[in-house]
Amino acid sequence: AREFPGAGRTKQQAKRDAAELALHTLFHEELLPGPYITRMKKVVGEPELPVPGHRAQSAPPAQVALDDVMGQKREHAAAFGNQMDVAPVAKKHKPVLPTHSSPLYVLNQKHKGDLSFDLLDTSGPNHARIFRFRLKVGDAEFIGEGPSKQLSKANAARKALKELDDTELSEEPVIEPESMPTHPQTANAGRQYAAFPPTVNCRDPPHSHNDLLANRFQTCCLQKFKELRESLPDGQRQFKVLAGIVQLRGGSVATDASATVVSLATGTKCVHGDNLQLDGTAVNDCHAEVLARRAFCMYVHDQIRKTASGYDSVFERIVVNGRDMFALNPVVSFHLFISSAPCGDARVFVASAAEATSGAGAPSPATGPGLTQAPRAAHGKLRHKLEAGEGTVLSEGAPPIQTLDGLASGERLRTMSCSDKVIRWNSLGIQGALLSRILFSPVYFETLTVADIYEYDHLYRAVFGRLAGMSLPKPFCFQRPFIAQSEAIPSEFLAGKASNFAMSWFAAGGAPEVINCATGKRMDDLPSQLCKRNLAAAFVKTSGMMGLNATNQLPSITYSQMKSQSMRYQECKNAFLTQLSAKGFGSWSHKPIEQEQFKVFSP
Repeated sequence: AREFPGAGRTKQQAKRDAAELALHTLFHEELLPGPYITRMKKVVGEPELPVPGHRAQSAPPAQVALDDVMGQKREHAAAFGNQMDVAPVAKKHKPVLPTHSSPLYVLNQKHKGDLSFDLLDTSGPNHARIFRFRLKVGDAEFIGEGPSKQLSKANAARKALKELDDTELSEEPVIEPESMPTHPQTANAGRQYAAFPPTVNCRDPPHSHNDLLANRFQTCCLQKFKELRESLPDGQRQFKVLAGIVQLRGGSVATDASATVVSLATGTKCVHGDNLQLDGTAVNDCHAEVLARRAFCMYVHDQIRKTASGYDSVFERIVVNGRDMFALNPVVSFHLFISSAPCGDARVFVASAAEATSGAGAPSPATGPGLTQAPRAAHGKLRHKLEAGEGTVLSEGAPPIQTLDGLASGERLRTMSCSDKVIRWNSLGIQGALLSRILFSPVYFETLTVADIYEYDHLYRAVFGRLAGMSLPKPFCFQRPFIAQSEAIPSEFLAGKASNFAMSWFAAGGAPEVINCATGKRMDDLPSQLCKRNLAAAFVKTSGMMGLNATNQLPSITYSQMKSQSMRYQECKNAFLTQLSAKGFGSWSHKPIEQEQFKVFSP
């Protein structure tokens, strides 16, 4: 073992001095704030929320960076059964420490005391500010732009380094996957872990994204829909609402990452109460966001099976406490696009004969002509959709559990709003209860892009802001997605009125299918591939490849029992719903319990 002395006026400074010497000697790195600090910054104008796993930034940034880097290595080493080396040693793979340097730091090292910044102007709406800084290096001037002051200064410094010192720095670190098998003979046998690691994704999103990225997501989804609609009936070749999940893999998230649409859906309606099925063959909620999320789950099953068979996938096989599980590759992220704000709290606007105005009678940029805000007392409340109707109503006063005899007596079926479902995904993950049994950690959206009926404050509150002051058991957390607005949807895609049918598609799922929203089944009256029964069958098939006990319990186990076996997920869900109710947002509405009592059979 090597030793590195350190000196300073305090113990902390002496430790820092020794750590700097070790970094420089072993890794040829200087101590920098790096991405560990950048990821902890918050968007200007957004309320600060306590996030599990975050370290309070009372120490200087450089010291926090050092503590985070070394602390994370020790925590992961303990969690992974000391499979990782805490002490830095020479290895062929890249070290855990950041391999890139801050352009501001490098420039200051090369031109000490000869730098100055001036803020030129600020442009853009409140949710997407663009800052322009002028950097002076001696007599030379460089202009930098960015969505934050820090990034705009860094961009100016990057230009100066390239011009003055012929030095180029990458914008973001690129993380290499440890193994990516492409053939059964080269498949990874699985990394061994002794226990679950510290909570992941308990952080703010990276804020280097901008509206260009939002437009990129929209373009990907529209191109995929344009490709798919050739096989759709004439009445389904336009949409009222389109939702898609985009997968980014490798490279810089904002520029050269490979973008792929993995699920896509349209739809704005729900099943009728008299068509509710007790055998799991009907899809209850045919709103685009919900169908896209269900289709995504089917895509995840396909990817896990590929990994289990030794082929290339976005998941890696690992072993936890002697059991096979799967972890998302660190270079892969998922992003939600919706053509308009999700129904419910994010869309607290109602039609008005008079224009909403601000100032001296000018149309409000937040709401636009013909729109006005809902009463402030309704902000944040849980809302539900009613069958055979559009829009949402407050859940207050409604019984939390609906009954079959109540529906038979004429009660309208209630379904939770899409805003409430999105905030649930940002807490429990988008994988659902069944996939939580075989995934190492929850899967969250990194970004949320909306094109129309967009108002940042309401959207932020609806999908994340309501979580302030709440907490969840590990490995779950509250994920704050980066929120952005894309360009307006071209009129060629937009339908004049909402259709009674919905469309769903996912990668590796074949041709898109059209669902009758009133019945929750396909146009030929067969079950959709996204119904509960088929989702359960997909889990049975996937878990059978892994040797889980789910297949041994068939056909005696019910769908509800199968979901309840995901102990961590159910614990987290109960904590989430309890805290929502305790904070006065209302109670989650549940459909009759009988609809999940059907027996699960092998596919």
